Amino acid sequence: MPPRGISLFVVAVLVAACSAGDKQQLQSEIDSLLPEGARRASECNWASGFVENAPASLVCSYFVKGEISSLANVALRKLRSRGYKLSVVRLPTGAPTKWLVRGQSADYFASVGLIAPGHPLNWQLNRLPVPPGQVGVFVQVAERE
Repeated sequence: MPPRGISLFVVAVLVAACSAGDKQQLQSEIDSLLPEGARRASECNWASGFVENAPASLVCSYFVKGEISSLANVALRKLRSRGYKLSVVRLPTGAPTKWLVRGQSADYFASVGLIAPGHPLNWQLNRLPVPPGQVGVFVQVAERE
């Protein structure tokens, strides 16, 4: 029987390897949904799901030059081309996100939100205001269990 330290090390390496692969796959899926010219605004938030007993998920925020209406059409087209079944979420007046769509594919759940200029991209912390002439893009992708 191997020493306990070696067994724990092997388990830790296996968990880390699985998690890194999930994160890369989720990042690849997010990249496929982004409009041209998207520039990452901050670090992505990764949840492996291992501790939470939930599907792995990744949330990233970007700035993109353009208008909300044209970027909404791009987002819908990209989600549909990836096989997502979609629902547009009706948001209350004054909500920080001006447009939100959710979708499900065979492998993932996804949400794409668009934030108007002047509003904070990170609305939870009221930071990262979207510059004039740009739109904030908030993308979350989670594995389906």
